[in-house]
Amino acid sequence: MKKALRVFSIIMFCVGFIFMILAFYKKDVYEYSEYSFVKDKNAYVGGDAYNFIINGTYFTGYMVLAGSLYIMGTIFLVGSSIIGAIEKERQVAITQGNENSFSAIPVANTNNQPQVQEKLPEL
Repeated sequence: MKKALRVFSIIMFCVGFIFMILAFYKKDVYEYSEYSFVKDKNAYVGGDAYNFIINGTYFTGYMVLAGSLYIMGTIFLVGSSIIGAIEKERQVAITQGNENSFSAIPVANTNNQPQVQEKLPEL
């Protein structure tokens, strides 16, 4: 599970980087010519202002996608780190011979005496 989350995290970061490159390509690379033999780049209609508006909208969309993918990648990376820490703590508890101490959590009650809940399900 931990390795799968890290792989998904790396995939999300890579795809986010690709969308960021596409966004800056749409924003920075623009050529429009009135002549038909010159190839236009990122030009859609006949006016410069309209093309800048369209390219700005593409830039915004691609950057939102990139940011969302970076956030998802970070969530997956933090999740894999948390799972790794839990697995490590569980392994330490098992090697020390007190498996039950890790799988039970204390719960506060009104009598100020600690109670122990049932065992947590395995991950």
